[in-house]
Amino acid sequence: MKPSEKFAHDFFEATSYGRSDAPESEEIEPAPQFFSYGVDERVCLPEIDEKPGGDIWRAMAGRRSIRSFEDTSITLEQLARLLWAAQGVTAMPGRHLLRTAPSAGATYSCETYVLVRNVEGLEPGSYHLYLPDRELEFIRKGDLSGDITEAGLNQKFLGQAPVVLAWSVICRRILWRYKKRAIRYIFADLGHIGQNVALAASAMGFGCCAVGAFYDDEVAQVIGLDREREYPVYLNAVGLSRQAATEGK
Repeated sequence: MKPSEKFAHDFFEATSYGRSDAPESEEIEPAPQFFSYGVDERVCLPEIDEKPGGDIWRAMAGRRSIRSFEDTSITLEQLARLLWAAQGVTAMPGRHLLRTAPSAGATYSCETYVLVRNVEGLEPGSYHLYLPDRELEFIRKGDLSGDITEAGLNQKFLGQAPVVLAWSVICRRILWRYKKRAIRYIFADLGHIGQNVALAASAMGFGCCAVGAFYDDEVAQVIGLDREREYPVYLNAVGLSRQAATEGK
């Protein structure tokens, strides 16, 4: 068995359930549902119409992984739509903020970051989405497009896109409930988020491309997140594709 095969085999065996298995009794302190960077520079996301039009079936048919973007900006309202698709709050029963993308046990282990290169009304840099207030917290200033390209194994489209959305996971938010099995659920949750963003981008006439191949420590450094608390796991570059721009002329 090759090393990669053994890793996959061991992972699924370690997180498998059987009828004879005793319930896991490990006690894990859950992480807070939200955290803030506590920075002074914040941007309030604009309110959006939650019925922006567009047919879900057309959006699914039009979704493709796009790796070539026009050097054009997107608006803050368009960014707000993408973020709403990813983690928009749709209901508030009790202490939970239920969202557009499902999460195992409503644990919501993922954190959303935004790497801005060309968004109208926003300075270039990295931002953290603080969901309770629908605000973007400004973490790192400057054009990070070259850095994210290098961190993303030199995939050039990461530096071309006007915006790259990034997600990390805070494992203790879900480990306390599901123990080892939680790791499977984390990646299912990320898949729901990524598909929502892809369909939203398609409905808005944008292209996007999901990325899982990158140097973890470098991506964390580009974003400005603490790898002791969370792990970067998923990127999505979004913008107007060059093909769409050409067809529109």
